[in-house]
Amino acid sequence: YSGGFALAAKVLGQAGETTGVDLDEKALAQARRNMHLNDTRIEWVRCDAFAYARQMQKNNQRWDAVVLD
Repeated sequence: YSGGFALAAKVLGQAGETTGVDLDEKALAQARRNMHLNDTRIEWVRCDAFAYARQMQKNNQRWDAVVLD
């Protein structure tokens, strides 16, 4: 994991807000490095993706797109 889908959405797809979710702190660290190399801002969250999605749904958070890998 290196944050590739989140980076592609943000940089190539010009997503306004992008959030990457992963349980592995090492993976998130690599994703943050790649974010900095691409000079962009992405919110990185350390959490189980399904638990995060359920909580955000309870909080009435909505997305235009979701990519799960």
